[in-house]
Amino acid sequence: MGKLQPPSARRVLTRAYCLVVLSMRGYGETDPGIRESLDSFLAGFPLQIEFTERERSLIEAPFGSLPEHRFVEFAVVEEALRVLLWALGKVEDSGSPTLSGRHWREALEIALALAADRDFVPVLRDSDEILRAQMAEDVLRWRCRVAADKRKGAASADDRARVVEPLRYAKAAGYVKELVDDDIAVDGRPLSALSDPDLLVIRNASLIRSFALFWLMGADPDWDRAYAFTMAREETSGLEPPDFITPPPPAGPNWPRPDRDVAARRMVALATLLIRAGLEESRITESADGWTRTFEVWIQEPVVAESLSPREAELIKRPARSWSFEDKVAAQWRAEALGCLLWALGQIDEIPAYDTPFSVPLLLERCGVLQPPKVVGRPTLRDPAEIDRARDIAETWHWRARTAQAVRLGMAPPPELPLEKIIEITANAAHEKGSIPAPIDNDFPAFGKAYRLLSDDEAAIASAIAYQRHYALNWLCGYSPDWDSTRTDT
Repeated sequence: MGKLQPPSARRVLTRAYCLVVLSMRGYGETDPGIRESLDSFLAGFPLQIEFTERERSLIEAPFGSLPEHRFVEFAVVEEALRVLLWALGKVEDSGSPTLSGRHWREALEIALALAADRDFVPVLRDSDEILRAQMAEDVLRWRCRVAADKRKGAASADDRARVVEPLRYAKAAGYVKELVDDDIAVDGRPLSALSDPDLLVIRNASLIRSFALFWLMGADPDWDRAYAFTMAREETSGLEPPDFITPPPPAGPNWPRPDRDVAARRMVALATLLIRAGLEESRITESADGWTRTFEVWIQEPVVAESLSPREAELIKRPARSWSFEDKVAAQWRAEALGCLLWALGQIDEIPAYDTPFSVPLLLERCGVLQPPKVVGRPTLRDPAEIDRARDIAETWHWRARTAQAVRLGMAPPPELPLEKIIEITANAAHEKGSIPAPIDNDFPAFGKAYRLLSDDEAAIASAIAYQRHYALNWLCGYSPDWDSTRTDT
């Protein structure tokens, strides 16, 4: 996602009127009395330029002709409409978890009254309010996913540490309005008490509100693409609580550092993940030295199976060519983590610059991939002080990547000191310590220019490199009890 481009207040109002038309069209399918009102409404507002192609096909279809499955598209309209009315300051909240449909019709009535007010001047809520509303929806859907997962008989992810504590933190931070029995309140009941169909209703309603909020944030100026973006994002979301409601652990290394053999097994796991990602992309095939066939033998080796983390094992077990795009991208970038492990194990002389990825063919060659007997127990870890210094450098670059991302998202910097000055001070101090090359225009140097001038693609590459290296080096320095739960706080 590139730089955010939020819609103007006037466009939000126009989009709200489009949703009014869609809502009336839905009611008009079975209520002839609304059809005349719809014609009058359309005559009063030039909305054709704002309708998407999908919406236009719904509106222009003859009454009584729509198949039943298309009624779903009408059912979600008023949930999104309420979000837009909230953004325009016409309702108090963007939506709450409820099974009552009363607020849907209420949104339509408010919008119709607004349309009659020709003197209304639209003004949008602050972008921080919209972002917080989006974060609240993220919390709600995470809770729905965990509840649904527990009902499948999964090993209990619904325990106190993984659910209750984050929910209490979310309540204290204002992302949850009310808790009942330490759970999100839905019409006075804990969410865990809902039936399966009701749980699905709550989750789907949240998805629609999220999609409208993403559009308001400027994730994509196209309404339908913002919807697709939200659906894709939800498909890749897991059972871990959002980072912003997970209280960070105490700073610093709190667990024993992995020894040589543990680090070597982690190297095996990352190499395995990297090869599987290549197979998913069809870049490694039978014609390429028989790697596809060899890989099937490789993953049966005990040393490989024992090396994988729970998340990695779940990915590896999936059928061939079944990974999502996000799974493949995430696994491919693990090459940067693998490179840091190989460096720590003395198999690579140095870590490349933070705008230069490791060479994947070199990584696979150096870790002796597809040769299990030669992998574990051979290397020796570098001195802890040397690994600590590499970790500090990775954290510094990761901090710069996150500040750049915050600027792209329009998030406000701390008021005490301008962000440009903070970056200048940090860049000069890091250079004096030998952590980064000479600054360019008082900023971190990347791709031959000041970091703040990076294109979206360059910033994404630099951010991925810093994150993966920071992740691996934090793990090596004892910042986590296991690989999957490693944090990268900056």
